[in-house]
Amino acid sequence: MENSLEQETRTFLRSRTLYFISALCASNARCNIRMYDNTDVSCVVKAIDLDFENIIVDELKTPFARTAKSARLRIADIISIEMDRSEALLKLE
Repeated sequence: MENSLEQETRTFLRSRTLYFISALCASNARCNIRMYDNTDVSCVVKAIDLDFENIIVDELKTPFARTAKSARLRIADIISIEMDRSEALLKLE
């Protein structure tokens, strides 16, 4: 059984993760995503599926000078997601 400190920590981390996902999807801010094959892409995140396996994005810009109107990225292929916080906060207001 988990002790109360461990449970509080898990609750805090789950809360922060849900907040980040909500802000990511609601803000329509441009994000930079680093993929495991050392590819950096730029996009606007629109949704994340319930199983947390895929991200649905718009305006996906790849390093090959191509832009896809919409796309699906697998979470397992993603190393990191960066979002301009100031841009996101402005769009959320």
